[in-house]
Amino acid sequence: MLPDVRECYFVVNAQTSVNSKMLLRRRPSCKFTVASLLCLTFLYMFYRQHMIGSIHKIGFHGEVKRWFGDPGVLSASNRKISDLLVIGYLRGGTTLMGELLALRNDTFYVYEPLHKFGDFRYFKPGYECSMNNETCRKSNRTDGQVLDVIRAIYNCDYSHFQDQLRTFQHLKSRGIESLNDQKWKMSFPECQGKWNGCPKKYLSQCSKRKSIVSKVPRLSLSLASTLLDTISHLKIIHLLRDPRAIMNSRTNLKWTPVPGGALSLCNKMTDDYLESVKLKTKYPGRLYTVFYEDLATHPLETFKNIFNFAGYKISANDHLHLAQRTASSKRSSPGNTYCRNSSSVAFAWKNRINNIVLNETNKACSNLYRLLGYPQ
Repeated sequence: MLPDVRECYFVVNAQTSVNSKMLLRRRPSCKFTVASLLCLTFLYMFYRQHMIGSIHKIGFHGEVKRWFGDPGVLSASNRKISDLLVIGYLRGGTTLMGELLALRNDTFYVYEPLHKFGDFRYFKPGYECSMNNETCRKSNRTDGQVLDVIRAIYNCDYSHFQDQLRTFQHLKSRGIESLNDQKWKMSFPECQGKWNGCPKKYLSQCSKRKSIVSKVPRLSLSLASTLLDTISHLKIIHLLRDPRAIMNSRTNLKWTPVPGGALSLCNKMTDDYLESVKLKTKYPGRLYTVFYEDLATHPLETFKNIFNFAGYKISANDHLHLAQRTASSKRSSPGNTYCRNSSSVAFAWKNRINNIVLNETNKACSNLYRLLGYPQ
């Protein structure tokens, strides 16, 4: 039987809490002598052991408390940096995730390299599927074409994927919305303020970076998993979000209308989750599940775990970038995922979602709610 995410909710062990309180009450009895130091050391080690067991167990907004998963503990001496592939869903938080990973100085980032294959399509083994409805068209060539592009990215072979990237994708790879934003000149210093020829100069930086990151919401986890056999340094981050929040956001942009859009979304999310269960057994330590709600409400704790999974060291600049990108109060357009207060955005859909969209999404996704532990 497959594990239910709800089984991993964090519930404080009542007996441990009682023991901790008893120990805390004993502290005043220790006098400041050698014996007292031993007493305090014992208390510290006991309490520390209890806390270590809970360090990855974080909740959000007191609603659904989730287990982040254990990305493993790496010492500084044996830390190895990995390349990352972010699999998720349009309007599911992948832009925020990708951008935060891309802000690192030693990271090369490619934004949605499969966009040109189809705005509202995704790819699973042997099939090309619509995001507007449940239809999937059998395709014998698409798998190879899609995977060749992704492999070329992680091999820094930009001659095989540069034709797939449009101007906006290059700009978003460094957190810029359009060429009208003059900050692009600072974000692409290698181009010296001239866009002509700039994409090639940017792509040439790939081999100079320690880690390559790409976010690909048009790729199913089952197709992405085939890359784990051929790219030994690749790890996958699977980003999930409440489908009602996704459909609310898409509706505002007039994307993938209900009911077909909700059916397609929840079919893919269900397939991806079931595949992730198998992959974590087959490739231990190479796939990490993240919930957008955790990323939005507990960004620092979440990214510490993600960085540990990837083998990154978190720096003061990383802390600063994280704060700037997740706590800003600046207003932005519905299609822009930059400079938003991520904590408020995570649950804003509850007060804004259209009743028709809500009802149709609930019909399409009720089984998925149970599987992922989202309240219905």
